[in-house]
Amino acid sequence: LFILCCVFGWKKRSNGKRRYTEVYIEVPRKNGKSFLSAAIGLYMFLCDHESGAEVYCGATSYEQALHVFNPASQMVERNQALKKKYRIRVMKKSLSLPDGSVFMPIIAKPKDGASPHCSILDEYHEHPTDELYQSQITGIGARDQPIILIITTAGKDIQSPCHEQHDRVLKNQQTKDGELVDEGLFGIIYSIDKDDDPYKIESLIKANPNYGVSVDRDFLERQLMNAIRYVNLRTDYLTKHLDVWVSQKSAYFDILAWQELGNKDLDIRDFETECDCFIAVDMSARFDLTVITTTFVRREKDGLKHLYVFQDSYLPEETVEDVSNPNYKRYQTMMRMDNRNTLSGKLLTITPGAEIDSDFIYAEIEEKIRRYNRLQEVIFDPWESRPIISKLSKNFPKLTILEMQQNTKNLSAGMKEVTGAIMSRRIHHDGNGILTWNMQNVESKTDSNGNEFPTNSNPKINKKDGAVTLIMTANRTENYEPKTSSSELILRGGGFRFF
Repeated sequence: LFILCCVFGWKKRSNGKRRYTEVYIEVPRKNGKSFLSAAIGLYMFLCDHESGAEVYCGATSYEQALHVFNPASQMVERNQALKKKYRIRVMKKSLSLPDGSVFMPIIAKPKDGASPHCSILDEYHEHPTDELYQSQITGIGARDQPIILIITTAGKDIQSPCHEQHDRVLKNQQTKDGELVDEGLFGIIYSIDKDDDPYKIESLIKANPNYGVSVDRDFLERQLMNAIRYVNLRTDYLTKHLDVWVSQKSAYFDILAWQELGNKDLDIRDFETECDCFIAVDMSARFDLTVITTTFVRREKDGLKHLYVFQDSYLPEETVEDVSNPNYKRYQTMMRMDNRNTLSGKLLTITPGAEIDSDFIYAEIEEKIRRYNRLQEVIFDPWESRPIISKLSKNFPKLTILEMQQNTKNLSAGMKEVTGAIMSRRIHHDGNGILTWNMQNVESKTDSNGNEFPTNSNPKINKKDGAVTLIMTANRTENYEPKTSSSELILRGGGFRFF
């Protein structure tokens, strides 16, 4: 009732039209999302006085789209008076009216010319890109008072378009002048608060508005008890029944804690000349993601050693334009994003041709060497790096260059250092989306001695290169003490470096 009264009750004084154009509803499973969406869709289809209304229910699969369409179709079939009054034609894949209005499921971006009056995006957390949302939001311009309705449960990918909408709702607060950032956005999120104990029945009642109505009490209590007993069930319990965003089920790092440490105001220029730093390079395969990570080390007022992380990522042009690549949409989005802390000014730097040009990457590293006058080491994954290492050794004979074999011995300490830095809030980054995506994809293979090694169960899609380069620098900073004076001697690689 609260949702419907807000969405359809608030009007603009200037023209009497509805205030809200976008509606975001996030709620745990089995709380009637699809049923409510179907009712809203039917109202917009039949009763909103919009001639030729187009109502779509979109999802990542046809079966998911039917979760909204089928209840709507059943409502019509079970109410013959309604069906007769509006002369509704019920088909297997659509509802239609004599004036040309349609209500139908879609699983991909509709053809150009579509003009949705209402578009329902169900379980948006499953959408890998925002393509469907963008196609709908750009098509509503000709409608009087359209609605884009996103209705979903929390997910496990905080780099997803759904989590972006989640954050957008949270940030849509009143300004000092009492005005909202976006007057046309209505958002409501049913969940628990950070201080709530997720394993208490009170938390289930708090997060589930239909507790004991459309979602059975005994069922929820069984899910709670199973989550307490079995660790592997806790992620699904939190996301599906408490609407809590969590990291991937098998992720090694606490990605939500990592995200909280992001600060878009960080400027690499504040560190370039004042802080000791380490650079790590992962050339990867010639057609894949290449990464250069710079980690600055500084002891702060709390007495702890803090790490400040910045990253440049590169892909060859043909990889970015390859529509068969499973990350095509992600790369297309990333290449359009700016980042002032990279040499190119872009989040993702595109190199010409079909493969990464080692001369291009060498030039990028050389530029960083010249900028960072307190650079301690340049660390390489030896794979595909030998030509660059050879050239750097020749042109910068005093530079400390380290080849770090990708094994448990070298990477375990770095993984644990990053974990400890996240827990103690002494690692900082600029919110780099590629780095966060890579961090989210890191899993771990643990040996009998408790040593960790970064792995990935789906390397073709879930890249971890950026996270591995951070781990490489963290390995070298673990026992490193930042300089306090430019005249100190730093012991590295069996010799002395002078500053």
